[in-house]
Amino acid sequence: MALQFYYNPISCPSRSVRIFLKKTGLLVEEHIIDLSSDEQHSPEFLKINPRHCVPVLKDGDFILTEGWAILYYVIEKFSKEIDDHWYPKDLRKRSRVNEYLSYHDGSTRQLFGKVFQDECLSKMRSYCKPSSEEDAKENVKQMEYVASQLQDTFLKDQKFLCGDEISIADILAVAEVIQPTLSGRDTTKNHPKLAAWVERVKESLNPEFDEVYKQFYEVRRNFMASSEPSSSIERKVIQE
Repeated sequence: MALQFYYNPISCPSRSVRIFLKKTGLLVEEHIIDLSSDEQHSPEFLKINPRHCVPVLKDGDFILTEGWAILYYVIEKFSKEIDDHWYPKDLRKRSRVNEYLSYHDGSTRQLFGKVFQDECLSKMRSYCKPSSEEDAKENVKQMEYVASQLQDTFLKDQKFLCGDEISIADILAVAEVIQPTLSGRDTTKNHPKLAAWVERVKESLNPEFDEVYKQFYEVRRNFMASSEPSSSIERKVIQE
């Protein structure tokens, strides 16, 4: 029986889990949820996830939400079919991945997400309000600090965040680093090692990376070309 996966291409955790599922080669049936038309609040979707968010994984009668929880579930259930480097069994290597995952939500996701909200989401969602000019500048400053931390305290001279092999930490982190680029912002221009890491992650995840990010990049092109961005930009791409 195929796993059922509900996602949206603008959602970072959605893209991360979707790439991982494709890399594993597991049988998955995908369902795109149009957040721009508030589909996440539809009666049908609320039966699946009353917290009205994506991603969601449905395995038979078992329903699981939250990106990291989904990744861990898939890794544990299909451990014999999944390469060890994604979430190593070696205690020290796994602990390095856990170290980053503990940092991720409160730092990378939060700070890159605030800039994305100010510069992009506030123009695409009527309910999403931008920060004040002063707070927006502070959000960019904090995002730059997190980028420095990723480069100098996690990546250092390694190929990937937690060592010389790619892991789920890289899949989760790269989605957040790329997210604010939807407005045209270059999030790595002051961090050359981080910029090289982004390209290395893309190369390691291809062709699945390009397949998953195709819709995101199309939304970005439309967003940057529009004088008055709105939810219709996202909706058009999703419906194509």
